[in-house]
Amino acid sequence: MEALRGMVLVKDSATLASEIARRARIERSPAGRVLIEEGGSDSEIYFILEGRLQVMVRGREYALLGPGAHVGEFSLID
Repeated sequence: MEALRGMVLVKDSATLASEIARRARIERSPAGRVLIEEGGSDSEIYFILEGRLQVMVRGREYALLGPGAHVGEFSLID
């Protein structure tokens, strides 16, 4: 829960942060693992607690994200 409090997506809503913390699981991911495939459908949101996440678009680096960032939030919109 503490790790979520400062994250942009939930920083203004303790209720949302609590709900995410209740449902979340901490997962370590090895370097090079693809979390979300470009053009694919996914139902997960990932909050980066430590390390870095490289965002690739059409084979090129688009962004390099670190702790406090998140990806996959659009999967929550249906």
